[in-house]
Amino acid sequence: MNLLFVCSENRLRSPTAERVFAEYPGIKAIGAGTNADAATPVSGDLIEWADLVLVMEKAHRNKVATKFRELLKGKRLVVLDIPDQFEYMQPELIDLLKARVARHMAVPRPRASAMNRVSAGALVLEPQVAAHAAEMFSVLSDPAIYEFENTPPESAAWLTQRFAKLESRVSPDGAQQWLNWVIRLPTGALAGYVQATIAGDGTAHIAYELASKFWRRGIGSAAVSAMLDELAQAYGVQTFVATLKERNYRSLALLTKLGFEHAGRHGSDEIVMRRSAAT
Repeated sequence: MNLLFVCSENRLRSPTAERVFAEYPGIKAIGAGTNADAATPVSGDLIEWADLVLVMEKAHRNKVATKFRELLKGKRLVVLDIPDQFEYMQPELIDLLKARVARHMAVPRPRASAMNRVSAGALVLEPQVAAHAAEMFSVLSDPAIYEFENTPPESAAWLTQRFAKLESRVSPDGAQQWLNWVIRLPTGALAGYVQATIAGDGTAHIAYELASKFWRRGIGSAAVSAMLDELAQAYGVQTFVATLKERNYRSLALLTKLGFEHAGRHGSDEIVMRRSAAT
């Protein structure tokens, strides 16, 4: 389905809608503006291309309906009632777009496999793939990582299979998004990973791991902070949750530094930390 989103200038609302809905299978999305100086002005070609025209305000509907009356015959023109009070990719705007568009069409699940490379200062977060497994096996074989829980991967082959499974970016039942990034240093070496599981309510449960030689250098906090920004901006996440062993003082210090607060307990030896995207 071809969706045409229309605002005034095509700089904030409709470009956000274009980016968000371009990630959905079976959907092509374009943003445009009614003003003459819009980044992409509404045109007859765009109206003809669209299966559904979604405008932000009634004023946009009136302008589009008046100018393209003949081309709109047989097409749906709907008003989303979204005011011009949001920034580009603002989480509240993303949530509102998803809710309002869902009133007018059946919205499929977004393509969970689409992930961005994320800059974190001098670091780069690369979407994790099976090809990273050989190098990550060495990183994750550091016994110091497992002082409080878990064990090293049993083999590079096992890790390759696990990374290949995670490349689906979605749980088998489709209820969760699995997002994993490896942390690439300026030297080209890998330092560890950050990851998030996004639940159906939009909450992201995060985790991270670095080889011990990269501890206490600001790498972990920079990588996790960049991931949180990406989750909020690209996925509309509003709440972040981390569960950790109570004795894990290093992880507790990192999360506290990033604005997480104690939110309860999980079992007898784990604590839950929580932070809102607005922090």
